[in-house]
Amino acid sequence: MAAKNLGRTFEREIQQSALHLGWLYWKLAVPMSTRTNRTTNSTYLAKLQEPPYDAFLVHPHGGRHVALEFKSLAVRGTFPLKNIKDHQFDALERVDQVGGMAWMVVRLPEPLEAWAIRGQDLVKLRNDLANLPKPRVSIPIGTLTDETKFTKVLRTRVEGKTIWDLRVLVDERT
Repeated sequence: MAAKNLGRTFEREIQQSALHLGWLYWKLAVPMSTRTNRTTNSTYLAKLQEPPYDAFLVHPHGGRHVALEFKSLAVRGTFPLKNIKDHQFDALERVDQVGGMAWMVVRLPEPLEAWAIRGQDLVKLRNDLANLPKPRVSIPIGTLTDETKFTKVLRTRVEGKTIWDLRVLVDERT
């Protein structure tokens, strides 16, 4: 399965988990506009801008905005930082700064698991990796699964369904 399809599958799993928990989940759309190619006189859709992150959810108790950026690895290994665009780093950090909660959630294969990092912590990690004597352009797998830096998002069975337990993403202690 292609990595892009893994990402979409992961997003659908998170959406179903949020809905099962009774939370509002909203996928951000890419603003589009119709443009005309003057050479061929054909019409096409063009992105106006990239959405700041993939989706957000709202916890029903307290109504806290939780911004989510999803990433998936097809093969267990390092996570390239180039997979996160500058505007995504900026948006996740900003949501954290204004009192919301922002997370990048990474799905890892074999064994299937997910790890999340807060937006501000992600920016700090990127800067720390860039400032090493030998700068890194990816997050090592050992760091992705390090519980002092990332929060594990567990899979659990609820009412006969296997869901991602998103409650950790709204816990004030994480």
